[in-house]
Amino acid sequence: MKNVKPHTSKYKLFFWIKRKLLGLGNNKPVKPLFIFTHHKTSTVLMGNVFRKISNDLGLKFCKVYGYCKDVPTGYDIVLFEHSLVSEKVLASDFHGIHIIRDPRDVLVSGYLYHLHTDEEWCTTEPNPTLPINFPYIDFVREHMPDGWKLNYIQSLSRKSYQNNLSSLPKEEGIIFEMEKICGE
Repeated sequence: MKNVKPHTSKYKLFFWIKRKLLGLGNNKPVKPLFIFTHHKTSTVLMGNVFRKISNDLGLKFCKVYGYCKDVPTGYDIVLFEHSLVSEKVLASDFHGIHIIRDPRDVLVSGYLYHLHTDEEWCTTEPNPTLPINFPYIDFVREHMPDGWKLNYIQSLSRKSYQNNLSSLPKEEGIIFEMEKICGE
């Protein structure tokens, strides 16, 4: 792209969002903007960008972690950090952006991240006692049925997720990551 000013695309996005959310000359959003991301797909970047845009436009911004059953109300821009939403949310009236990434890159990036993270669910030894919730499983899996959670905990063989990963050769660790995290 020749002769493009460094921040041209940023301003195009800003004005597109302003036009879509605020319509022509309105100060109140026509529809909320929902941004759907997944683990390792620019979630932090999207949060930073849309928080800045919200602040610049005087809009209300929120992040939703894990499963979202009900439509968030009172917000102009909503970032669903794991894209785990109900049919009710999807059926609501909104503008949307869905951020995706090559699944192979997500897998490798997640594998490397989980080897070194200090996230509690990843470093805690499993406890098979019901109810099974965070920190024994990732909070984004708390909505799963108890049977699924119990099978997951048992599959860890009394080791934390991270200890399982680090005890495996790289290729087997990537397969483990694919089956446990990406296989859902």
